[in-house]
Amino acid sequence: MQNSIPIFSLQLLIENCIKHNIAMDESPLSIRIFQKNETTITVKNNLQPKQQKETSTKTGLSNLRKRYELMGIENGVSVYQNETLFSVTLKLF
Repeated sequence: MQNSIPIFSLQLLIENCIKHNIAMDESPLSIRIFQKNETTITVKNNLQPKQQKETSTKTGLSNLRKRYELMGIENGVSVYQNETLFSVTLKLF
């Protein structure tokens, strides 16, 4: 069985991890890409927000959600955040 996600989805999620978090020797940014099950893929990173925010259009995740909606897939993007981690899970189709 072959599954897909919208084109450039993983790239967008990885870029968001790097754009919004500190990544230094003393505070490494850890990014994991994994499958919890056969129907999803997750990108998860330790949360260490930058003090000085880069200019952001804040459209990355909303555009990704819209792509799933246009394909008729409900709840295609799930976001989870707590004090120490941020994760986005995408439905495979």
